[in-house]
Amino acid sequence: MQCACSETRALAARKLAMIEEKIADLAAMRQALAGLVHRCDTGGGETTCPIIDALLAGDIRLG
Repeated sequence: MQCACSETRALAARKLAMIEEKIADLAAMRQALAGLVHRCDTGGGETTCPIIDALLAGDIRLG
């Protein structure tokens, strides 16, 4: 039975690592988007949209 438990633990550890990676990616996207929203709020009539500019430049990815 030890072998099955060991394999299950390894699977769970890999899944946990994947989840932690996704959380880190989401946190980075959240921070980038929050900064862009803030730039929109305080932009004072910029001629271009900071969010569209960042997306076109590849500075952020959404998903």
